[in-house]
Amino acid sequence: MVVSVRGALKVSYEIQEAKATVGWNMPTFVPRRYHPGGMGTWSGHLAFAHDLIMIIRPKLIVELGTHWGESYFTFCQTVAQDGLDSICYAIDNWRGEEHSGYYGEEVFADVVRYNEQFYRSFSYLLRTDFDESLSKFENQSIDLLHIDGLHTYDAGSHDFRSWIPKVRPGGIVLLHDICARHVDFGIWQLWDELKAEFSETFEFHHSWGLGVLRNGEGPGSPELKTFFSSAPSVEQQIRKIYSIYASHLDNLLLRVEPEAVPESLIVAQAPSAAVAEPVAQAVDEPARTTVQVYISGPDAYSEDKSLSQVIEIGTKTHIAFVFPDGIGSGPLRIDPATCGSMVEFMSMALHSAEDRILWEAQGAELCGNLLCSGTSALLPQQNRCLVLSYGADPQVILPKLTETGAVRLEITMRVDELDLQSSGITAVLLGAQALADAECSALRAEAMLSSSERVLLEAEVSRVATERNQAWTDMTSARASLNGMADEVNRMADEVRKAEVSRKEAEERLEGATEKYRKEHATLESVLQSKSWRLTEPLRRIMLKMRLK
Repeated sequence: MVVSVRGALKVSYEIQEAKATVGWNMPTFVPRRYHPGGMGTWSGHLAFAHDLIMIIRPKLIVELGTHWGESYFTFCQTVAQDGLDSICYAIDNWRGEEHSGYYGEEVFADVVRYNEQFYRSFSYLLRTDFDESLSKFENQSIDLLHIDGLHTYDAGSHDFRSWIPKVRPGGIVLLHDICARHVDFGIWQLWDELKAEFSETFEFHHSWGLGVLRNGEGPGSPELKTFFSSAPSVEQQIRKIYSIYASHLDNLLLRVEPEAVPESLIVAQAPSAAVAEPVAQAVDEPARTTVQVYISGPDAYSEDKSLSQVIEIGTKTHIAFVFPDGIGSGPLRIDPATCGSMVEFMSMALHSAEDRILWEAQGAELCGNLLCSGTSALLPQQNRCLVLSYGADPQVILPKLTETGAVRLEITMRVDELDLQSSGITAVLLGAQALADAECSALRAEAMLSSSERVLLEAEVSRVATERNQAWTDMTSARASLNGMADEVNRMADEVRKAEVSRKEAEERLEGATEKYRKEHATLESVLQSKSWRLTEPLRRIMLKMRLK
């Protein structure tokens, strides 16, 4: 039974979770031209390129640096399949350069043949240098510009500065290889400058990195607003969608037998003469894979801040990674394999320069300490820690430490390679087909149960956290109100006490005045009743009359 990409992804837990978070459409694009000439450096971004074109519906698309045309013919396929009114131009000298390598006429001949066969009505190939083509395009005429030429800083900066006036306001520029830092690649440096210069940018980190830039203000859409204005957590979910989808395309288009792929998904290959034959591995040479450990730096996880070791597949191995300058600002990340595999971690330990154990865990205990991301999934067992690597970018994140000095990471592990198509492991993750044997069926049920429990647990944790936050807010508000009421009661009590004191003082003053009045009134009555007062009355009248005169 063949599992189509569309059908499989509809039940992919990882993509469903990411889609629900960001409200972004789930990718369904299946490229016709995939890994042409045996090269696939742009393969991880094909689905995004299709979705982007469907959102912005460009009138004019220009690509600088086409080579075998994997990215360019994805643009053309989108235009043709969805009936867009677009004109496409591919500009390249088709001789190669020091980064992509130099090649003969067979590459251009294949690109011409393919273009003539499928897209001749709207696609044009300009075999010339980039600068010589500038005059062919008016300023502010290009809706989508893809720059993928020589990857030095000087060359990339020159191409961008020369061509950005040709891009309309609000137009989109794609810049490939923003994460590549080997030899003299310098697009990462240019990208850092552009992020500071332009307000709307987005970056993908897989498939050597892709920078997406909007050239100032212009007509837009709700999807573009979400894309360029999302919170970091939403941006990470968008990256996750396309990274996972890229690995699914690899599994579908590279790992299955050609006759098992539906005719509608057949990949148009380059002529057989241009494709290198795979080198047969010696029978007695053991299969190997690479374990890579990243430290976190200013640019998150990058190749120049990683260490790697090659180990034998199917063999228990003890390896150590030493970081003399420390482990950076974030947790260590392990990419445990470069092939579809089941990885068992027996033990891990982090040691300081003084050989002090900073952290260690063994067996099933590791499951509670590790976070799986990218194309990996944790499959906890009773006494084991198993990680399923099912795509091109498996990531295992360790706990974050505060150690600033030198650190040594020791790992005991075993990697067993899996054929994700034939073994049924794909069905565990995608739920697309039944597994034949009982052990795999049990594993699938356990994985699905674990996912369901995780969803329910996350929902419950989210609910409890929301209730806790609301309760805390209510309690804080009530406490503030209570404190205000207490202050008001204290103020009123003070006023009552003061009023009581004033009342008592007033009563005492009134009582004193009354007593004084009674005494004075008694004295007056005594005087008026006295004999002397009566005898002196005539004299008082005479004196009164004299005063009145």
